[in-house]
Amino acid sequence: MNIRDLIKQCESRIRAGDINGAQQTLRELNIKDVPSELRFTVANLCRRTGLVTLGLKALTPEFMGDREDWIGQSSAAEVGEYAVLLQRNGSVNEALKILERIIPERFPDAPLYRAYCHFNRWEYAEAIPLLQDYGKYVGDAYKKLIGQVNLAAAFVHTGRAREAGDVLGEAKRVCLEGGHNRLLANCMELSAQLAIDQLDFKSAKAAIEASAGLLGSANTIDQL
Repeated sequence: MNIRDLIKQCESRIRAGDINGAQQTLRELNIKDVPSELRFTVANLCRRTGLVTLGLKALTPEFMGDREDWIGQSSAAEVGEYAVLLQRNGSVNEALKILERIIPERFPDAPLYRAYCHFNRWEYAEAIPLLQDYGKYVGDAYKKLIGQVNLAAAFVHTGRAREAGDVLGEAKRVCLEGGHNRLLANCMELSAQLAIDQLDFKSAKAAIEASAGLLGSANTIDQL
């Protein structure tokens, strides 16, 4: 299988919720064989499947030297992906500082990645305007859906139940129509949180079981 076909296969598996299958395929990949124009995409797939160290290895030089020089010579997309990999690796404040230097017109995913950092710092209110604006910058329908699911999460954690319910209802519909099981599992988990807040434990249990069933045995933070 050539690398471009492998990338397409991994993307399909991630969207369908087969994270373990995507991880296995990526682990078999020899990073040295990945051409420079595909390293950003491979790093993105690694990050989305929890293979953060492999993602950093795919994106950055083996010996980076001066990081500021590398950032200055790299595209906004590469720098943004590098920052979100740092975020996933635990360097949240460092990642946010880098992302705040990137304007969305140069890298549309920057607001979403900044929201991830705010989530890590329990700053859900700060994430809301970033996620509300995210859809203005991205044209890809799947990415817009990711933004909506994260916006729902921000609403849940700030006690804005009605707005969370509205966003989740539409997001679930789109997930079901598109077969996006991983995001649907996220929606069900958030629905469970809303049900718990309303003391509706029966609905919460059903939503949690549905979410776990969609994820299967995926070795990701979502499964936890």
